[in-house]
Amino acid sequence: MTATLELTAGSEAFVVIDVDDYLDARQPAWIALERAGAVKARDRTVYVNPTSSDVLSAVSRSFPTKYTERGERL
Repeated sequence: MTATLELTAGSEAFVVIDVDDYLDARQPAWIALERAGAVKARDRTVYVNPTSSDVLSAVSRSFPTKYTERGERL
């Protein structure tokens, strides 16, 4: 799965990431982002706000063949 930008309810753009990839790269500091709604999980997919650059860069470093830091397809 590659990351894509997707519009969700309220026309907010989120970067779509596979839930297993997210969990493999997950860091304790992200709990605050999850509570604030900048990172949401639904249907084996994680939606990350594009402004959450620390999350996106950590996931892209863990899976460089799948994701870019801006959520573009590779």
